Amino acid sequence: MRVRAALALSIAAIAGPANATPPTVISMEDQPFGLSDTEFFALRTTTDNLGSHFESRHETFLVATNLETREQVMWHVDSVQITTIFGDRGDDDRRAMMREDGMEFADPLAVLRERGGVPWRAVSNGEHWSGAPSVLETMGTVSLSYGKGPFFLLPKEAAVGFTLNASNLMAVSVPDYSRLESISTREQFTLRRFVSAGCKYTPADFARSPLGFEPVQLVEVTCSDEEELDGNTLLVPVLPQVQAE
Repeated sequence: MRVRAALALSIAAIAGPANATPPTVISMEDQPFGLSDTEFFALRTTTDNLGSHFESRHETFLVATNLETREQVMWHVDSVQITTIFGDRGDDDRRAMMREDGMEFADPLAVLRERGGVPWRAVSNGEHWSGAPSVLETMGTVSLSYGKGPFFLLPKEAAVGFTLNASNLMAVSVPDYSRLESISTREQFTLRRFVSAGCKYTPADFARSPLGFEPVQLVEVTCSDEEELDGNTLLVPVLPQVQAE
């Protein structure tokens, strides 16, 4: 099996740039998970290709974002490595999940309950359940409105700061798992850079809770590096503002 793997890697190297060892690519992506009267909760998953065609690593964290300050707190809730098992004697190659022994994880639902939150679907029936918002983007802000309903304003500087803080927090929180490169995993995360001028802003889900929480608009902020390889697709919670007459 190891001979087959080594042969495959050798052929890839000889075949040229199209099949050569790929560059290391790391991404982060949020999914809504819950809401309380003071915090928005997301599941944030990293994808690291480990500089390989045959391996990838994924870490998932529960992230609580303060609705007023957007300060972020994280708990590690899952870890998995996807590897390729090369078939012998004409068998097909297959993908397999590998998990490390001894890793401790938090229970995201338990954390949500402890912090007074409820699952996201308890406060939202899906994207734009009150109708898609009107979006106005300027050089410095993104605003979203629902007719005579709630009005939301997100300064781009605040959104970029949220993305940078998320990246910095991940760089010190991600497990320092092994990789083929001489650089460590945490160093690899620390070196990630993004072109803030190229960030894209998309209205995501909207929550209006029957529990008396304030409405919350999620804005999906997608930023990438100059080569558009590494990327973050994060959810920034925005509270309503009083709309001028």
